[in-house]
Amino acid sequence: MYDTVLLSTDGTVASEEAESHAIALAEAHNADLHVLYVVDEDVVTAYSGDEYVDEAEGPEHGLEELGTETIADIQYKAKEVGVNVVKAIEHGRPAETIVRYADAEDMDLLGSVEILFFRYILA
Repeated sequence: MYDTVLLSTDGTVASEEAESHAIALAEAHNADLHVLYVVDEDVVTAYSGDEYVDEAEGPEHGLEELGTETIADIQYKAKEVGVNVVKAIEHGRPAETIVRYADAEDMDLLGSVEILFFRYILA
């Protein structure tokens, strides 16, 4: 029924709840699980950067690091049950970026009720 499932994550507890469902769904349908982390541009641009010595200390780097670690954790859990993970880190506004990614990758199922509603409104 599904060939691809998209799980967008931000590393929060709510995302952790969604990941187990997305992994189980991908496993049940022998689907690839795309795991997307969006570095929120509003968070990145909210800081002046004056307090950072270089980019490696700024919010963008920290969010990218969190995204990499979060995706690696999900990939490990998915691999344990034989689910293939496609990793993606994008920059932008989360809702818009998730929908754009889903369209570009021709996703069968998105891992968020809010995003499904948002996508319905845009269609």
